[in-house]
Amino acid sequence: MNILLASPLLKAILKDATAV
Repeated sequence: MNILLASPLLKAILKDATAV
C-alpha cells in the first residue's frame, strides 16, 4: 500500500477510533 494512500486512511481510522 502506498504511504500517500495509507496516511489519510490511517488518519480516518484513528479519527473513527477516537470518535467512538
